[in-house]
Amino acid sequence: MKQQHAYQPETGYLRIKTFNLNSKEHTPLGVPVEMPADSFLFSYYQAERTFHILMDAGKKSQCQQIIIPYLLESGITRIDMAILTHPHQDHFGGFIDILEHPDIAVDQIIYAPVSGKDVEKGGVADQNYDNWQQFDTILQRNKHLHRAISRENIGEQIRIDVDLYWDIIDVPLFQQDEMEPNVNLNNLNLVLKLSFKEFTALFPGDCAAQQTEGILQSAASKQLSKLFLLKAAHHGGDQSLNRELIEACDARVVIIPSNYYIVENKAAFAANNHLYSKNGAKVFRTDVFETIELTTDGYSVTCSAEAQDYSETVYFPSCSRN
Repeated sequence: MKQQHAYQPETGYLRIKTFNLNSKEHTPLGVPVEMPADSFLFSYYQAERTFHILMDAGKKSQCQQIIIPYLLESGITRIDMAILTHPHQDHFGGFIDILEHPDIAVDQIIYAPVSGKDVEKGGVADQNYDNWQQFDTILQRNKHLHRAISRENIGEQIRIDVDLYWDIIDVPLFQQDEMEPNVNLNNLNLVLKLSFKEFTALFPGDCAAQQTEGILQSAASKQLSKLFLLKAAHHGGDQSLNRELIEACDARVVIIPSNYYIVENKAAFAANNHLYSKNGAKVFRTDVFETIELTTDGYSVTCSAEAQDYSETVYFPSCSRN
């Protein structure tokens, strides 16, 4: 193992963590029982304070049993920023648990509103729409926390401080055709790019081909070349980012929130995995590792991954691609 950088809060550093949501033991804890789930905790350490961001929160009940205990055991009782990428319950379900928990406060909720009709047309398997209605009711009770992102905000920034901010890359289009019987919710993502000094990362939710093509044709596409980190869309399986965007990102590290079901049953997984790694990117899969952490001061990056009987650490002395 290469020597790691000693990150210090006096100079500021960022940690990005996944949770053990996608092991064979933990996948069935929420619905849909076969699907992996997404959740990322960003902790920004400074000398004077720590700022916590939770992007997506896994499935309902998964969060209650895995994410919330971790937060409380770590002394995290305040989420400064909660970000929802899109209206599938393997992403939003856990926010029902978070927002209803008496010991956890949320300061701000960032999301791109979608219509209830679109969510309903997006399918009712495993009660996605029923759970969305519950989540939406909780959102409406917490309107004072909202920061709703619309298409007019594309190109703007959500700024934490001068060094750390999100670029708004894309926002869902409302379904325009009332006669269309189905809606692919994987084309309704709030897509954000994270920048921290020289460190960059793209979090596209479960961005599918139609939305991906729109991004490639937009001015925002210029911001997506030679990223350090890419979060794989739709668990690395079907309805994922298209080849052109994956190749444009040319990420050095890719996190795939996959599980055994996706790996064994989605034919696209192998092809997508090849695309993510073919230029030498380091790939971390959540079906292999229970937790994955990246720590960076904005210039160097340490990636650590833990399984039950195996751990791996990779150190990048520079995250700049210039």
